[in-house]
Amino acid sequence: MQKCDASGAPRIAFERLDEIAVAAKPNVPDAQLIAEIQQILPPNAQVRTGSEQAASDAADTNEFISFLRAFLLAFGGIALFVGSAPVDVINHRINGLDITAWSITHFGLYIGTGIAIAGAIRGWRLHSSGLSSRSFMLGALWFFFLENVLFPNQHQEYGVKEIASWDRNPGKPYAEGELLEFAAQQIGKPVSRDSLVHFSLPVPPWVYPLWIVAAAMLTLLIARRSVGLRWTATTLALAYVAWRCVLWPLLAVADFPTSAVPFLLLAGALVIDVICLIGLPWLAEAAIGAVLVTGAVYLGGYVQSYALVAPPIGYWSAPVAATILFACWAFVGALRTRLHIELF
Repeated sequence: MQKCDASGAPRIAFERLDEIAVAAKPNVPDAQLIAEIQQILPPNAQVRTGSEQAASDAADTNEFISFLRAFLLAFGGIALFVGSAPVDVINHRINGLDITAWSITHFGLYIGTGIAIAGAIRGWRLHSSGLSSRSFMLGALWFFFLENVLFPNQHQEYGVKEIASWDRNPGKPYAEGELLEFAAQQIGKPVSRDSLVHFSLPVPPWVYPLWIVAAAMLTLLIARRSVGLRWTATTLALAYVAWRCVLWPLLAVADFPTSAVPFLLLAGALVIDVICLIGLPWLAEAAIGAVLVTGAVYLGGYVQSYALVAPPIGYWSAPVAATILFACWAFVGALRTRLHIELF
């Protein structure tokens, strides 16, 4: 599209154009062509070579694909959560109520929630560069992820307080009588402390600390790498413990059963941050970190058991927990340092 000015010289009208493709004569270098074109373009116009435009188009396409993947990940988690709800209802219809947070159908709900939050984390991390709220929002999303991971362990944390309420007032614990009768029927015994313990602590003592090490500590490690700030793991653990402490008096005032608060998280989270600050080779970091973090969690559980209250802990499971954490830590480290893959 051309127009002529008063002197008769041609000029280009750009009012209705958003892109112009220009082909150079043979043997004309790109730099020369760009310099000549820029002389007749408005100051706000951008000139790119063919290869630069192709790279820009590819970057835009990759950004859209990464956003789409994050969205599909979150959508898949929501779909799993929604699909697990009727499956859980059907399970209750067939097998009766399961008064435990550790049933398979309940884990469908936890996993679905975790996948949905993971999709949000990945989407925000990839597409929030330059935003002032990036680190805060990323930390908030990881807080919700950590809360979801630790949710099953709350059964034991509430259960140990339930048993204590029976010991203080035999026959009249926090739980409703109907629930106590149901728990007793499941083991074929009358309502007693044994039936209450079966209801309150439905999994072996080794599950509680092993889950904290293998699931919660791994979550804090990945969150530390994802957010990138020095004390991310400690801050997240402290925020979670503070949240549980705030809930404690509110529940007590509302006459709702209270629970043990997992202060032992703080010890493991602090060790994770310190290990990450040292900057060891990935395999040494995984080995030393797994041993120290596991030791900190189990030691924290031991101190909490005597100083406050904590669910029963099977200390013999510490080597198993450390081995699992080492394998997962090493896997994440290998992805990050050798394959340059960031999960979140």
